Amino acid sequence: MIGDIPLDRMALLFDAVLALLLLATIVYAAILNRKLSALRDSRQEMEGLVGRFAEATTKAETILADIRQSAGETGRTLQEAIDRGNVVADDLVFLVERAGSVADRLEGAAKAKPAARNGRSGAQGDGARHHGGASSDGTAAPPPDAVRPARVEATPKQSAFMKSLRGMR
Repeated sequence: MIGDIPLDRMALLFDAVLALLLLATIVYAAILNRKLSALRDSRQEMEGLVGRFAEATTKAETILADIRQSAGETGRTLQEAIDRGNVVADDLVFLVERAGSVADRLEGAAKAKPAARNGRSGAQGDGARHHGGASSDGTAAPPPDAVRPARVEATPKQSAFMKSLRGMR
């Protein structure tokens, strides 16, 4: 006897506590078994998801490579168009500058011709006009090549079209 409790009751109490603990362990093991089964099922689903994710990643990489290639081609095409536009713009600037100087020369020649016609008499007017002399009213006659524009060398940026136009003069 231990204290006031007989020994066989003590063994019975100890067996009851042990039985309750075993029962709790069995319940806990059953719950754990269900959770492990669910985890195994989830693992198979997860493997399927990871496989599909890998396929999607591969497709995305392929599509990105195609997009990069397309963007590079588009960029090169756009740069070529910009370069052609710059050449045309340079040609237009050249033509506008040349047109302004030619218009000024033509205007000067047009003003000098009536003055030379009104003021010259026979050989004197011809001699003044051809030798750079002054007309009878005191204005300088234009030289024989006053209407013709001066030759300008082509720059490397100018197109073959502009070079051939200059060669025709």
